Amino acid sequence: MPKLPTARRARTGPEQERQIRRLVVLDTLKGGTIPLLAGGAAVLAWPLSVAGLIATTPALLLSGAALLVVLLHLGLAEFLDQRTTFATAATLVAFAALCAFVVFEPFRAKLGHGPEVFAGDLALNAAPIEVPLAGRAGRYDLVVEGKLGAGLDHTSRSAQYSIDVASEGAPVQTLSGELSDRWSERRSGRRGVSAVRVSHTEREHAISSASGGDLRLSLASLSPGAHDAVGVHLYRDTFPAPLFIALGTAVTVAAIVIDRWRFTAPHELLLTTVTLGALLAVGSFRRFAPPHPGFGDLAFNGAVGAVAGTVAGRVLVHAGRFARGRR
Repeated sequence: MPKLPTARRARTGPEQERQIRRLVVLDTLKGGTIPLLAGGAAVLAWPLSVAGLIATTPALLLSGAALLVVLLHLGLAEFLDQRTTFATAATLVAFAALCAFVVFEPFRAKLGHGPEVFAGDLALNAAPIEVPLAGRAGRYDLVVEGKLGAGLDHTSRSAQYSIDVASEGAPVQTLSGELSDRWSERRSGRRGVSAVRVSHTEREHAISSASGGDLRLSLASLSPGAHDAVGVHLYRDTFPAPLFIALGTAVTVAAIVIDRWRFTAPHELLLTTVTLGALLAVGSFRRFAPPHPGFGDLAFNGAVGAVAGTVAGRVLVHAGRFARGRR
């Protein structure tokens, strides 16, 4: 009988040690280490890109992935708790994987277009160019490149263009835009002024083909001074907008459900707000960023998504409170 307490202590000792190690690991994962490291990587990618140590596209991909890690950690950190069940943890992992795919893949597709279907020049008053689609119906991205030349005298120039896209059995789509190469003055220091070139000589348009029949591209109009021609590149859209909207809606609904499982403030919809912010940022980036984006475009559209996501999240919170008050 005197040996029984000793045996119990021998059996409970290792179990207590495992529990302590588990709590330490969970506390470390839940703390600020992960978002700090990911946020540092996102910020560090910009100067590395400016210094030429990393190309712009890989640097943007690194920043986007790191920022996504920060957002997911913010929304899911509370569940890094010993109270979280195995079923809940498995659901959270599945949600994180789906959310990462829905947010990051459209972002990556914007930075790296799909397979190039056609590349060539459209000349003014020339015959339409046939572009074979080989029966592949769907959505495509058409990138228009201007040929304004390099201005040595800091003269701003611009040109408006209009391109007709015809396909058998479908109405003609008219794509219009402006190509510009402008110079402006920017204050440098207290008294210095430097000339800054702002060039927008590429524009991107979304077109669709319901039948997959050949397209006919023709340059309907072009302002003088643009060398009477524009370059065009046609790419297949690897992540079309309807798919992004459908999956984004599913991810948002899943975030609302998971927010109800929170141990504290389950109705504040933290994960939903974070998810909406990420989705809206990517949607804005795909819609407004130029064909070859930079870090300025990432920062601007990220800010747009953060503001819009916060507003949308607050609206859902107040709508939920109103619905509960009516019961």
